Amino acid sequence: MNHGVAVSDLLVPGTPKVQLNGAPLFGGTVDAAGATAPTNYNVTLNNGAVVRHVVRRVDPIDMPGVTAPALPAGTRSVTLTAAGQSIGAPSTLRDLTLSAHAGSVAVPAGVYGNFAVNGSNGLVLGVAGATEPAVYELQSLTLSKNASVKIVGPVTLKLAGALTLDGTLGSSTNPEWLELQIASGGLTVNGAAVVNGVVIAPNGVVLINGTVQGRVNADQLTIIGGGALIDSGLP
Repeated sequence: MNHGVAVSDLLVPGTPKVQLNGAPLFGGTVDAAGATAPTNYNVTLNNGAVVRHVVRRVDPIDMPGVTAPALPAGTRSVTLTAAGQSIGAPSTLRDLTLSAHAGSVAVPAGVYGNFAVNGSNGLVLGVAGATEPAVYELQSLTLSKNASVKIVGPVTLKLAGALTLDGTLGSSTNPEWLELQIASGGLTVNGAAVVNGVVIAPNGVVLINGTVQGRVNADQLTIIGGGALIDSGLP
């Protein structure tokens, strides 16, 4: 963690050494009642990092598994550049690009290929008022600066590979609505980018230089620069 913020406690297995560099804002180490092993790793808090406590001896839970998304049956590649344009039949849609003045475009749950959102445009996912998640399976997602993916109801978003994020993903008022699953690779949250939700990346690194409001389950987690991981009180 390098100048990053983990608001709340950082829970770790075993009894690692906690190394302080500079003057992080740190409330000290607390030991739970779990196993003392492993001991052969360090938790490093650099100058400017903010962590309430490092809670050691927390027995780890099993890492959630993520299967690869299905391959899309659709064959159409669609680019929308003006408000009101249609994606056409979702069952035949493969790739979707929003640019220019496309605006906010709702897409129903399904299996798709590559989605890209440019400019200040946005995808709208989920069903308002739903109690079960709408499931989206994508080969890739590109979200540029000022672009967004708005979540209006529970959503499971499954990606085949790594995601580098420059826009906003999820609902700030209901981060529990989004579960982002990455089958292979990790997540990079750049600069002013924001993720609101649960991130599951069992085979990759989650690198936060922006903001994640929610939870992260990943092979590795790094918070750098002005990055922040905020526990939003998800169940």
